[in-house]
Amino acid sequence: MRLALLAEAEAELENAAAWYDDRSEGLGDEFLSVAREAAHLIAESAETWPARADQALLAVPVTR
Repeated sequence: MRLALLAEAEAELENAAAWYDDRSEGLGDEFLSVAREAAHLIAESAETWPARADQALLAVPVTR
């Protein structure tokens, strides 16, 4: 499955990463890495995640 993010979602991820970087240098990159890992898991195992009525997939990443 190919996972596509809306432009608004991409912008929100970038804004969140900048917010984390403001708190601690490098934390934004770690945040983006975890977000990419979650997106990869969703794309590779889409049938694992519940789909909503609007066909969006929901996933909760495991905390480390």
